[in-house]
Amino acid sequence: MEGLRSELTKGSIDEPTKDVLERFARVPYCYTLQSCFGHFMREFRVDDRNTKHVSDIGGTGIMLHYRIAYIALCIQNSVQGRALLEELRAIPDIDPDYIQFGSADWFLKTCVNSYVLQVSPLKNAHQDHFEVTREEAHHIERARDRFFDGLAEALSRDQNRDRH
Repeated sequence: MEGLRSELTKGSIDEPTKDVLERFARVPYCYTLQSCFGHFMREFRVDDRNTKHVSDIGGTGIMLHYRIAYIALCIQNSVQGRALLEELRAIPDIDPDYIQFGSADWFLKTCVNSYVLQVSPLKNAHQDHFEVTREEAHHIERARDRFFDGLAEALSRDQNRDRH
């Protein structure tokens, strides 16, 4: 566990996700496999680690490139793990057309009980990056922010349940 914490401080993760990832690191029946805050850029792979708000991205073009926000988790098949899983399954209710829950084949091949939550328009649900209009980027950004708030709330409910 200490190795994970030291990695979290080395800038290997997107700063806005640091708190929620540290909270997941303290859950004994779950661990993260991968995550991304979700990045908007004028061109694919140009400043692709920025965490700027859509309104702060300059340029005159109406299209932006989006690399999806997501978190991939491995959850223990236990009473506590299944309870957390149910909390996480509710997160897409925040914005069902822009937040999906499921299992990705590439994680299942190496890690059973793995699940992914992602922020993407349904029409692009099977892509990890794509172009969107600035208007849609604003909607995705709001969904992404609510998604990470929802993860934090689900962890709080999970921790409160464990205390009782």
